[in-house]
Amino acid sequence: MSCKKIKIKRLFDKSCIIYPVKFNKKNGNYTHHCKGVIFEIYNYINNKRNGCHMSHYDNGFIESKIYIINNKMNGYHTGFFKNGTIRILSQYYNGKQNGCYITYHGNGIIHQNLYIINGNAEGELIDHDPNDDTERKVYCIRG
Repeated sequence: MSCKKIKIKRLFDKSCIIYPVKFNKKNGNYTHHCKGVIFEIYNYINNKRNGCHMSHYDNGFIESKIYIINNKMNGYHTGFFKNGTIRILSQYYNGKQNGCYITYHGNGIIHQNLYIINGNAEGELIDHDPNDDTERKVYCIRG
């Protein structure tokens, strides 16, 4: 798929990126469409991303959701598989991962579980293998 990203000053177009421009700064909702399908939704305040960012698969399901403040990820990040089941749960503070980081297999079973502080893995990493129902543990110290 090839969709050219272009800037326009209209509020709706089914084949390109749309975001309102005020005083040469992005303000308001930004939407990336391609062939009538929404792929990304952002919100800008004074040229900085603020608010909920969502990206979508071509089938319309949400690929990921994260809250952004002043261009930095803050809050919970949720990633999804193309069928809509959860792929990843993580937390961010001021642009860095902080808190639980959990990835899932496509069948919903936890794949990895660890804790992250300021972008570095800390403590026990638990890796689950659903094929043979085994669990591997690794202890992480500062990444």
